[in-house]
Parts: sequence; structure tokens; C-alpha cells
Amino acid sequence: MQIPLLIKIGGKVLLKDFTRKKRKGGKLDKKWLGPFQIQKNLGKGLYMISAIGDPLTSAKRVTGAHLKPYYTPSSSFDFAFSFTH
Repeated sequence: MQIPLLIKIGGKVLLKDFTRKKRKGGKLDKKWLGPFQIQKNLGKGLYMISAIGDPLTSAKRVTGAHLKPYYTPSSSFDFAFSFTH
């Protein structure tokens, strides 16, 4: 049994890309689309999501099973490389 996903309105999520499965190949393609923003909780696991920059024209209804939370990458993590000869 899957644990229901509860996301607050305004939260950022990624949407599973089902068009990947229909294409031949594409093994290294991204599995998730987004980020999207939760506009409304419609109940029974349904959410209304929209693209972050375009809230009205791209709104769509999706089930919570096809969503996962989006975490913004932190820019404070820097890579420091040192090369010695």
C-alpha cells in the first residue's frame, strides 16, 4: 500500500514523465518533468498543478501517485578540487 502524498498548496513538485515509456530508447532521458506548483488539492489524491511561471494557462489535474516533492538545489554546496603534481 502506498502512503498518500500530502503537499501544501504552493508547494513545488515534479511530475512523472509517461511519454518516456512510449519512446524507443531514451534510457538516459529524465524521468520527471517540472518543477510545477500545487494550485489546489481536489481531494481523493487529486491535485491541480501548473507550471511555475504560468499558473493559469497550463493548469492540469494529476493524481498524487504521479508526483514527488521538488527540493531546490542548494547553492551553498561548493566543490573544491585540489590537484597535486
